[in-house]
Amino acid sequence: MDRWNLLFLAPHWRVSLLRLFKRSRQTWGIDAQILCADSNAYSPSLKECDRAFQIPLFNQPECLQRVLEICDDGQVGAIIPLTNKSVEFLDTHRDPFQKQGIHLYISGSDAIKICHDKLKLVEFFDRASIAMPPAQLLSSAKPFADFPWIAKPRVGEGSQQVFKIQDNTDLEYYRSKFPAHIAQTFIEGCEYTVDWFSARSGEHLLVVPRERLSVKNGEVWISKIEMNETLIQRVKEAASALQLQGPANLQGILDRDGRFHFTDINLRFGSGSVHSILAGADFPGLIWHELTGQSLTGLKGSVKNGSVLSRFHDGFMMDD
Repeated sequence: MDRWNLLFLAPHWRVSLLRLFKRSRQTWGIDAQILCADSNAYSPSLKECDRAFQIPLFNQPECLQRVLEICDDGQVGAIIPLTNKSVEFLDTHRDPFQKQGIHLYISGSDAIKICHDKLKLVEFFDRASIAMPPAQLLSSAKPFADFPWIAKPRVGEGSQQVFKIQDNTDLEYYRSKFPAHIAQTFIEGCEYTVDWFSARSGEHLLVVPRERLSVKNGEVWISKIEMNETLIQRVKEAASALQLQGPANLQGILDRDGRFHFTDINLRFGSGSVHSILAGADFPGLIWHELTGQSLTGLKGSVKNGSVLSRFHDGFMMDD
């Protein structure tokens, strides 16, 4: 039996993305199911998929066996992780899934180790001559350059515990509170996220830059697509250096001189990727075609340059 079903791992509240995969499935006439597995029984994504499963936390030993059982019972052909922890979980357990013939939409282990450690990413890009604000541990005794600086966790996601350091008073305070943070030079400019997707072969298929016009708690609420060729080329260079595979979103600042400085790389679909999909970047269609063994020729589509997306809250009534 062909394994065409798709499992989203830790989708949490990513209902909009699931709906776009369902719409694409219907558009392309794909006879497959969408499964979701999440540790939170109240995850709204569990209301949107065809089959829903609650799983243990990723650091619990029984989690792997439970996910493998879901894949076997659900005839899963590929898994898409939607958090950093789910990416790391799949990376740690590649062999059992590959033995079942399941494709994992994640980059290689080296890329994951680099991108999930912001200090390692800075050092990697420095060696590759790719622009990224210099960084050091907040606890470092080395002299700091001119303020302001941005302090953020060395490992983490969701823009939690990110602070702007304006002067020495701020520096001493945050250094005492968050010694494991890193500090990076603050770059003045326009903030962008670039949605990226490459095929299993490694060929990049879609690169879509979005200016982040309104951001709250690390999540973009209003974005504008800008198909800036210079920015696209910088992203291709970075992705090539890291040998990225599958979905990713690369964040950075375009400064006043037109130079793009990378600030973060997430090796998964970002929450704002729904904008790129709605504007014509058919990420779901590419994945469905890969999963069912169909040609990807002609699927890149035409992205609507200059389009603006404004997101809003919605919700489900949960069962008792």
